[in-house]
Amino acid sequence: MNLGGPDSLQAIRPFLVNLFSDRQIIKLPLQPVLARLIARSRAKKVVARYQAIGGGSPILRLTKEQSEGAAAALIADGYECQAYVGMNYWHPFIKEAVDAAVAAGYQRIVAISLFPHYSRATSGACVRDLKKAVAGVSSPLKLQIIDRWYDEPLYIKAMAETVEDGLAEFSAAERRDLKVVFSAHSLPKDFIDQGDPYCDHLQATVDGVIKETGPLDWELTYQSRSGPVEWLEPQTDAALVELGKAGVKNVLVVPISFVSDHIETLYELDIMYSELAKAHGVVKYKRSPALNSRPSFIKALAELVKKEITGG
Repeated sequence: MNLGGPDSLQAIRPFLVNLFSDRQIIKLPLQPVLARLIARSRAKKVVARYQAIGGGSPILRLTKEQSEGAAAALIADGYECQAYVGMNYWHPFIKEAVDAAVAAGYQRIVAISLFPHYSRATSGACVRDLKKAVAGVSSPLKLQIIDRWYDEPLYIKAMAETVEDGLAEFSAAERRDLKVVFSAHSLPKDFIDQGDPYCDHLQATVDGVIKETGPLDWELTYQSRSGPVEWLEPQTDAALVELGKAGVKNVLVVPISFVSDHIETLYELDIMYSELAKAHGVVKYKRSPALNSRPSFIKALAELVKKEITGG
């Protein structure tokens, strides 16, 4: 399960309507009306961003590759299974995935939220839609849910590999003046104040990655905020400006809360924040690769399913 993303320019506006209609993420008066107004006002800017990365989000293709790779690994180990992909805010929706699995005769679903760090806005939304879909199924169905896996050892190792790949872009001399910026999707601060464990999970992942890579000069920042509420800080864009002003010449940005490339990595990090950092004095700006279909990450997903099935 994942958030989903518009697969064409025409899909952007209805995708945004679905996103801003979700009261688990944002609560608005007259929500259906305001969601459409917000989507319409944001669509023009968002269209330009998707045009810059090829006209649509690759998240469905990448999520299919991840799920099918994990299923293939499980089948190779003797498990009988089939991979299905379900999204929150664009096709295929989670209900479509559940209906397809039931139609194929499956009576057991192991659902993985592709958000390693739990938040009610991400994994919570996935689980809500999943349980709603399962409640509408008349046939017997066993449901098992993996809604957080921020400390899964194979995932930590896969993340450390992406950091090492990014570090390889810098010479030994450049690494002596290198800042590693772990960038996570932001949340309204009141989510954390109300007990959301997202930040604690992120910190645990970063700590695990640093144990694998060895000491780094790093900081954790947050990107992709919107709206007038107070968001988590420090903000990635502001942090990059401050690093440039402080004389830091080399920056490696690591997308820590994203397992797939999409608008936040391909546009925000690769284009917008790169230009911003360089405009304020950063000379060399690189971004470590997203996990995508990295073999070690596929292995981690398969291991999560095995542990859930066996109780290990």
